[in-house]
Amino acid sequence: MAHLTDVDLTRARLADAQLLGTDLTGALLTRAELVGVRWSIGTTRWPTGELEEAVLRRSEHVGKGVYVVREDWERSPSGVLTAS
Repeated sequence: MAHLTDVDLTRARLADAQLLGTDLTGALLTRAELVGVRWSIGTTRWPTGELEEAVLRRSEHVGKGVYVVREDWERSPSGVLTAS
């Protein structure tokens, strides 16, 4: 598992990144580009459950527990998710 815990990924270009098996607990993802990110419900740990739910709503199921973020969105500095 890749550990990106507590990493500041603000404005990071994560488009098309493979985040299967990645621990993002405590990571800052404000305004990070996530379209195309591949992730897994079973192995990817998002900073919060709220964020995981938001990512899931904007993702397409592509295989056994694997999803790809399809819809563009960003997190405001207050943590509120907004479509862009």
